[in-house]
Amino acid sequence: MDDPQSADWRVYPFQLVPGDPQLCFPAAEGNHPDCESDTWFIAGELTADSGHRFAFLTIFNKNRPGQSIVADFYTFALFDLDNGGYGTYTDYDMPPANMQPGARPKLSVETGHLDMTYDSGAGRAVWRTSRDERHRLLPYT
Repeated sequence: MDDPQSADWRVYPFQLVPGDPQLCFPAAEGNHPDCESDTWFIAGELTADSGHRFAFLTIFNKNRPGQSIVADFYTFALFDLDNGGYGTYTDYDMPPANMQPGARPKLSVETGHLDMTYDSGAGRAVWRTSRDERHRLLPYT
C-alpha cells in the first residue's frame, strides 16, 4: 500500500492527523502549557562493546493541578538483560518542599519542540532533540 505520509514522518514539520494541531510535530513533542498533566517516556535496549545487553526506561512526568501546584517526577530504570538484575531511580518534586520560598520547579520543558531538563538529587537529566550544523531540529533523535 502506497501511503503518501509514509515517507514524511521523518521530516519536520509532520502532521500525524491532518487538521489536528495537537499532533503536529515537532510541537507535539514539547510542552503543552494548557494541559495539567503530561508524560514523556522512552524505552530501549543498549548493547555494550563487550556484547552485554541492557534495557532502559526513563520517564519525565509533569503534573500541574490547577496550573498552580507542581507535582512532577523523573524516573530512570536500567535492566541487565543478561544477568537479570535491575536498578531504578525516582526523584519527586512535590509539596510541601517545593512550595517553600525561592523553590523552583525541577522540571523545565520547552514549548514547540522536545527539550527538557529535570534537576534531580543525582544530577541533571536532559532529553532534547538533536540539531544539525545549521541549528535545525533533527526529527526523532
